[in-house]
Amino acid sequence: MKPLLLTFLSAVTLAASAHATVILEWNTINGDGTNNAYAAIGIAGNNGAVGTVNSGLEASSANLTRGIGFGSSGFAWSVNRLNTQNGAALANLTAAISDNQYVGFTLDPLAGQQFSLSSASFYVHSQSNGVAGELLFSTNGFSSYTSLGSVTNSNGMGGTTGTLDLTGFSALQSSTAATEFRIYFYGNSAWELRGLGANADLTPVFSLNGSVTAVPEPSTGLLLVGGLLFSAMRRRPNAAAV
Repeated sequence: MKPLLLTFLSAVTLAASAHATVILEWNTINGDGTNNAYAAIGIAGNNGAVGTVNSGLEASSANLTRGIGFGSSGFAWSVNRLNTQNGAALANLTAAISDNQYVGFTLDPLAGQQFSLSSASFYVHSQSNGVAGELLFSTNGFSSYTSLGSVTNSNGMGGTTGTLDLTGFSALQSSTAATEFRIYFYGNSAWELRGLGANADLTPVFSLNGSVTAVPEPSTGLLLVGGLLFSAMRRRPNAAAV
């Protein structure tokens, strides 16, 4: 029975990996705000409309939001970047959380849908080396949270793209829960520009990869268990006779 179960689980894992694709994506092309990915963002600091969203997800929940530390007076376009200059120097994640220095969104599957995440890629921009963007997620409004890793700019007056592997986070596999994600920025000097985007057109500036599928019917799971038990029962007498 154990080999059969392991074979089945391996097949499920391979199938999920094979269907991993972009389920959410934003870009910062056209700094005047005409691109639909950030059409609603500007000096007024409104929420940003998502550029690409899987049909199994609630689109409005995927719009970008900002923490109050990522203030509206600095939450503006600069060439093709989405950045801020607000706030003091922030040395680490704890300081960034305290100062609400983040942009974020919520992944909310529609009824009967579930998501599994494989990776997240995003571009951190700043005026100097060492500024990081750390991706966190929470299912309880950030009363508690889990870090998924960070991307640190190592290219001076520019930025760095990084990819985070999410396959090891069980809470992000086959999930039906509305899950909030935030990218916190820290490691900056006072009033230093930092955020998402590049000095030139960049597509995408953030992408979330994985799959969105229908939640399996309960009968499917019962049939699977029944099949495994039946197979095990058929094999047992043969093993006893040897």
